[in-house]
Amino acid sequence: MRILQKASRFLFKALEWFAIICMVVLTVIVFTDVILRYIFKQGFPWTQEVATLMLVWFSLIGMAIGVLERIHISIEMFTSKLPAKVIRVLESIDHILIAVFGVFSLVTLACEQRRKEIAVRKVNGATIKDILVMFVKEYLLLLIIAAAIAFPIGYVLMKQWLQNYVEQTSMDAWIYLAISAGIAFVITICIGWRVWQAARQNPAEVIKNE
Repeated sequence: MRILQKASRFLFKALEWFAIICMVVLTVIVFTDVILRYIFKQGFPWTQEVATLMLVWFSLIGMAIGVLERIHISIEMFTSKLPAKVIRVLESIDHILIAVFGVFSLVTLACEQRRKEIAVRKVNGATIKDILVMFVKEYLLLLIIAAAIAFPIGYVLMKQWLQNYVEQTSMDAWIYLAISAGIAFVITICIGWRVWQAARQNPAEVIKNE
């Protein structure tokens, strides 16, 4: 139990330091790029991509830290008057929405970075369905890898935590299957809507602008 607690604290500290590093790198890159472009009229071609990735990682990791520490900015004037069960349901919905927005942001970033690739695939005969299947496969593979790592660790931690209580709830396999199915459904919806928009663009205009 102590080993798991130490590992959990170490992982949390590592996430905090990684978020700080991302913010520092983002600040340095943006400041340097502004100086180079507006004073020397020349900048590095990779600064925008790296800054975007640092911003995305900082936002997602910051949200995760906020959820763990319960330090998200929130208005409790109304929720504090609700029953405890309703508050827990609302908090769960809030966390799900944060995860959905995170997935949607990642998909939007991927579509923007791969607009030219999508256009070239359409020119070569790929249909919107082919492009959708390609993106869905990529993100479902990431989901499988994440689940293979997170579920065993989560099971062990929850099992140890439940040992502190006399009345213990069961942790059946269907819970993990339901979580996986729900996340897969959310990912598919986010990908379907955003990629469908990107795939419907005129490939000639996209290639011309790129």
